[in-house]
Amino acid sequence: MLRYDAGLRRYLLGPALLSLSYPLLASIKLRQLARPHMKRLADAAGGSASLGMRHGLHMVYLETCRGHDAVAFRPDIGALLPLLSSAMGRAWLAQALERGDPEGQAALDALQHSDAESWKRYQPAWEQARQDFTTFGYCVAEGDWHADVHAVAVPLSKPVDGEILVFNCGIPVRRIRGNELRARIAPKLVALAAKMEKAVPAESSHD
Repeated sequence: MLRYDAGLRRYLLGPALLSLSYPLLASIKLRQLARPHMKRLADAAGGSASLGMRHGLHMVYLETCRGHDAVAFRPDIGALLPLLSSAMGRAWLAQALERGDPEGQAALDALQHSDAESWKRYQPAWEQARQDFTTFGYCVAEGDWHADVHAVAVPLSKPVDGEILVFNCGIPVRRIRGNELRARIAPKLVALAAKMEKAVPAESSHD
């Protein structure tokens, strides 16, 4: 799992860790199904389209596609992003609470108590995100996680292999004009999520 770098005189993560994560990634067939659709959205938006799942009080990228010239925002598979300040995290929370999932309330309670300062800072945006989810089916984060990136996220309505998966599209602020994130990109992402829900094999979904 570790390798020793004599030049740096310290241990580094070894390639064996990749073999541990591969079975999980390979088992999520939605990644392969969604990839071409995500790439088209990323190109159209001039940003990045991603798929993620929750890991503790963070979300982790399972798949990501970049627009052909998206250089400012480069998430990658395995990268973490916070639940409270990211569109993807807010969408997961909103869906979990909507479903009455105990993990959703547990995560929300943990967020409130683990970092009171962050909770105070982001609570208004979270409340707005929850309202947006109820009304429109998506959540946004406008510069909350990365100041120069606005993002919109849509969760699948049913868990896949017991997990709530979330689609996300992040766009550099300099490429967004007016209300484009909500008016143009959000509907495309909602449509992508709906299409992927129909494509997921029945045996991979659990109520």
